[in-house]
Amino acid sequence: LYVVVDDLFDSARLVALDASGTVLSSYPLPDSVGGNLSLGKLAFPDLSTALVASGAGLVKVNLKNGATQQFGAVGAAFDVEVLPNGNLLVAENYQVSELNGASGAVVRRLSFSDPNR
Repeated sequence: LYVVVDDLFDSARLVALDASGTVLSSYPLPDSVGGNLSLGKLAFPDLSTALVASGAGLVKVNLKNGATQQFGAVGAAFDVEVLPNGNLLVAENYQVSELNGASGAVVRRLSFSDPNR
């Protein structure tokens, strides 16, 4: 089981737990996910990679060596899903972006507006 643990606006970690709750691995993240319950969602494009939605965008974590990097040209990322073709669907503030799963390049953006505003 993988979970994101936040130290309340200071830092965050991606943590791997076994069935008893013992921490197997811990990966420091470059950004906090505190302050918004929508942040910290996870997706796994393959067995060695985790993607974390954060306030600073999408963070790619290499589960083999612990390396982290910002991934893709997105703003605050609230959720991320891996599409069947390997691309990523990222929910942002007022838009949803489809990113190339390998490069992070934007394939397309769908913007939304509130018709009542």
